[in-house]
Amino acid sequence: MPFRLERFVNRLQTTLSVDMMTDSDTSMTLTSVVGLPSSGQIRALLTEGSNQEIVLAILPPDASNQLSITRRIEAVGGVQNKYQFHAGATVEFLFTAESLTNDPRNMSAPGDLETLNTDGKVTRIPAGPEGSSYFIVNGMPTSAPGVTASFTNPTTSSQVLEQYLNQTTVTTDSTLQNPTFSNFEIHNDILNVAHGQNDPDQVSKKTFLVTKETMFSRGCGQRLVSSMGLYAWGCGDAFATDQTVYYAGGVTASGDEGQFVLRGFLQEIEDVFTDTIASVAAKPTINTTTRDALSRNGTATQTIHLNGSVGNLMNGQWVVLDAGLIGSAAFNRMEAVKASNVNSANNTFDCVLTHDHPAGAAVVPAVVITLNGSASQWGEQRDVVNLTQPPYTAGTAYCQVQTMYGLSTNWTQNMVGGNSASYSIGYIALGGDDNTTWQPYHDRGIILRAWYPLTGVSDATHLTIYKLSQSGSTEYAGNITSPSTATNYTIRPGARILAFDPVNSMGTGTVVLSPNAHTWSVGDTLECVHSTSADCDGITARAKTHLVGGTCRNVFVASNLGTAKWGRPTLSTTALSVPALARSSPSATWA
Repeated sequence: MPFRLERFVNRLQTTLSVDMMTDSDTSMTLTSVVGLPSSGQIRALLTEGSNQEIVLAILPPDASNQLSITRRIEAVGGVQNKYQFHAGATVEFLFTAESLTNDPRNMSAPGDLETLNTDGKVTRIPAGPEGSSYFIVNGMPTSAPGVTASFTNPTTSSQVLEQYLNQTTVTTDSTLQNPTFSNFEIHNDILNVAHGQNDPDQVSKKTFLVTKETMFSRGCGQRLVSSMGLYAWGCGDAFATDQTVYYAGGVTASGDEGQFVLRGFLQEIEDVFTDTIASVAAKPTINTTTRDALSRNGTATQTIHLNGSVGNLMNGQWVVLDAGLIGSAAFNRMEAVKASNVNSANNTFDCVLTHDHPAGAAVVPAVVITLNGSASQWGEQRDVVNLTQPPYTAGTAYCQVQTMYGLSTNWTQNMVGGNSASYSIGYIALGGDDNTTWQPYHDRGIILRAWYPLTGVSDATHLTIYKLSQSGSTEYAGNITSPSTATNYTIRPGARILAFDPVNSMGTGTVVLSPNAHTWSVGDTLECVHSTSADCDGITARAKTHLVGGTCRNVFVASNLGTAKWGRPTLSTTALSVPALARSSPSATWA
């Protein structure tokens, strides 16, 4: 239902740029103050994990984006505890476009709104004559049409296993539909294109889309731009998607791509991603193990008890739990956490865990570097190789399965400053696998190198590399597989990206790397490399049925229902089908 308000509501969300050193600090420094009013007072909701606090801020901020604040001016959900917030914590403001009074809680002009109530949500007070239409999005009034909205960690959903910004639930019994053939849609979007452009000289082309969905993901995990599910409990046709293109026009420029029902394009990014180090954070001296087995919670902080000393660990520094050499069992559980509430007397600190960890898991410092750029195209669990520190290149090499064989080499664990005890030996790339001829690389003088992490050094002429695939295969899949093809190679220092700081930023240049003993210096050039464990399919179609007696046809069917021939003139005008392999009884058999 439309929600009518007389005045527009402004919402500003930013983050803390500096840690609050205690839970009673009377100021906060923000990453951005763009959009804040120039005077008065305003309430703000601070959020870090499950900790929330409402503060009253005095406007305007100073030149360093610092605001004076009164702490804990009211409870959030009945809780009014003391919390220490750190850089990266979310700060949310809400205010009307009208003049800001000293206390937004006392706003009384018709249509004005309160900022935050005790549960952290907004209390809306519709008053005065009706104005523009607004809709509630993530608990916020949003105008339509012409909406531009930005949200971080939306809290519309109360389900921790499925978070969403918007959810629409519609139930229909079809009594309002035509009893012959009719449709019911939750969304019906129509775009009328009255004029366009598609020049034969390929100078100009206008593109029109009914819907465009884009995901930018520097975070790791399973990423899907769209997911559809149909549970067809009743009889009748059932399709996950139905796509039809009606056409009469053809291409008008030689660069046009034609008419498709479905077009898919899987493309490795044709670039390499390099940046230089602006600063390297001092590492704490912590080097110990966990006292207890730990269970992940993923949202709230928990206290970590150690078997040894926290060393000089300070609040806001990054440590790694379950540190392990790549490919090890510990490596599969390894995570970087940001410490808070460090207690040197009890040898404890607090953090949020996203993995389970056994008792005795190694706890060591992370390597934290800040780049001169934003690292916007770097991503979690990608590997970073240092292109400036001295490499090892003596002799030649080739690889079979996971073993790298050296000819006239003298390999050691510390040849580029690392070792297995410090959880990184280095990374190797064979010259014969370099891609320099493909036009996007050749034209810009770029070398696309296949870097493999090293997991062991058996002796002066034998190394073990790491590679992974979804099928479990770990074999090297490059070009250099025999002594006759042995080629030059390069071994360099490197590490894996575990996190970015702050974790909720898409453009931060502070990178948290896996633990290692390599040298990282200001000015060093780093490359966030393409993964040699990429595992690609063009199209995957799977079917899973069990009932004997139904008709199971083809997993994939391509049919020509027109009179024109497809493909070469000698090909059939009927159909092309690709059957799936039959499964043994009692499962259903596909033709």
